[in-house]
Amino acid sequence: MTEHRTPWRADVSAVPADERRLARYALQFFGSDERLRQHLSDPDFLGALWRLALPLLEPGAAARCLAVSQDANGEQSPSRLDRQLNKILAAERGQVVEDGQPEPLAGLANRLREVFKPLPDDLLSRLSADDGDAPVFETGGAFR
Repeated sequence: MTEHRTPWRADVSAVPADERRLARYALQFFGSDERLRQHLSDPDFLGALWRLALPLLEPGAAARCLAVSQDANGEQSPSRLDRQLNKILAAERGQVVEDGQPEPLAGLANRLREVFKPLPDDLLSRLSADDGDAPVFETGGAFR
């Protein structure tokens, strides 16, 4: 029997509060209406959702999804992930992209979509528990 491995972090409390809150809101919005899954074919929608959710992904899983090689420490820089994401989305828009990838960019775009189909049942509840409802930033009364 093969073990199912999820790309999502087991412990989301380590994600900075502002990034966690943005990711939580994006995933709650996305998960709230089944019709939004149709928009995963739109490269702009897919890119925005990926960028917001990226902090919640295990770094190695994100690198595998984007086909970005890791360095000797098993890490990859956020800028390398972002450049690769931009290439994948540009190819989805029909723009000419110098590929040089072992896997075609279209295959990578499909892999990106699969991360959100379906969202793990406990992901949003874990995010809500770790995130809470306290303000992420103090406004100092500027918006009262």
